[in-house]
Amino acid sequence: MPQGALDVTSQQVPPKVNIIIPAYNEEGTIPIVLSQIQQSCSDLNFEVIVVDAGSVDATSQIAKEFGAKIIGKEERVGFGDALKAGIDFALDREPDVVVIIDPDGRYPPSTIPKLIDPILDGSADIVQGTTFHQMSPARRIITRLLVLLMKLTFASKVTDPFTGLRAFSVDSLRNLHLKSSDASVFVELTIKASKRNLRVLEIPVSERPRIVRYPSESMRSCVRTVMEWLRQSTSK
Repeated sequence: MPQGALDVTSQQVPPKVNIIIPAYNEEGTIPIVLSQIQQSCSDLNFEVIVVDAGSVDATSQIAKEFGAKIIGKEERVGFGDALKAGIDFALDREPDVVVIIDPDGRYPPSTIPKLIDPILDGSADIVQGTTFHQMSPARRIITRLLVLLMKLTFASKVTDPFTGLRAFSVDSLRNLHLKSSDASVFVELTIKASKRNLRVLEIPVSERPRIVRYPSESMRSCVRTVMEWLRQSTSK
């Protein structure tokens, strides 16, 4: 058995998979995502944890109707803070694998079983979806530049550091010690995985077009990403 592999043959039930979904005002998409998770993961022993980051719509109520565990925040919190709350909650429940997926339906839940297999057999610490193959020319150029910076600085080999679809072994997730409070947490995840020599595997996945709620969102995201790269380049 490879080092790090889980001995699933001796277990009476399938490996436990906790699926974390940080969400803010996603009442329009969260039922679609949760329904697809139920269909795609029916053979898994899975639990969905929705972290409501201060929504003012029916996100929590809808998620609860699908049987998800709800972590509610009374005030608006950033994506990174919501993700960290979900991770802490998930790890306390002693899963075998932890999955993170965006709530907006961009990533196919049908890919989740493929993500967890390399972790269960011990061949990877982190498995993540990459959409580099279908990025627009402009987005691909920006992504290539950031990937090059991370490769030169941290020897990172990933092609899509922004992906919102990832699976983790419990040990790797405990080793990351995330700090970012906003969406730059994705870049922090990628950089810290490289700095800690974790084995990261990428699987090509399809991505639906994203609805950008605010005109300046993309620019703010770029600024946060650059600041996180600078912070990580000077930290241990």
